[in-house]
Amino acid sequence: FGFEEMEFKKLLPRIGLAFLGANTSIFLADWIVGVCNVLISSLLHATGGITNAWVLTAFNPALLTTSTASILTLIFMLLFVILSVVLLLFYISRLILIALGAVLSPLIFLLWITPKFNDFAEISIKSYLVTVFSVFIHLVIIQLASAFLAVPGQQGTNSLISILVGIGLLFTLLKTPSIMMEFIYFNSGRSILRSVGRQLINVISTSKTASSH
Repeated sequence: FGFEEMEFKKLLPRIGLAFLGANTSIFLADWIVGVCNVLISSLLHATGGITNAWVLTAFNPALLTTSTASILTLIFMLLFVILSVVLLLFYISRLILIALGAVLSPLIFLLWITPKFNDFAEISIKSYLVTVFSVFIHLVIIQLASAFLAVPGQQGTNSLISILVGIGLLFTLLKTPSIMMEFIYFNSGRSILRSVGRQLINVISTSKTASSH
């Protein structure tokens, strides 16, 4: 498990923190979800909600049955519907992952004790944070995109511009979690490189000390 790589004086506090986290992990998960809900409520209150400028008000499905709707508009509308279904599936899987993370959180904290599973536990915790706060980031993106969806004369007309903005919004929402995870992996990679560098310096310094004696 890699305990030979860690000194006992550093291992003992880690064991205490791990058992404390394992016993309070359910409450921590509930607190994290509560913080996300508070942020979402505050943002909705500050911006007036999403009912004023949202994808549902940018399109009028009744106009699709008229002869004025072009084939290109119908194709993009079909793509918009497909992306909406994919986004719905993402939110459903997000709820499942949040529940699964809360159940497995005590085990994750216990795995954090072992040096070999240290990186796995930290990535799991960071991934859980990304999963929880992805909705808040989505809401920020939606509020920014609403400026394009609320262009005067575009709402309810099924214009190609409004449909393209809606498709771009859904693409951005689906891509956001993977971008956030890439930032986490990049930060973790830098931490690993710094750890390896410190170990190399310790080995070199130890070798020099041994050779001098």
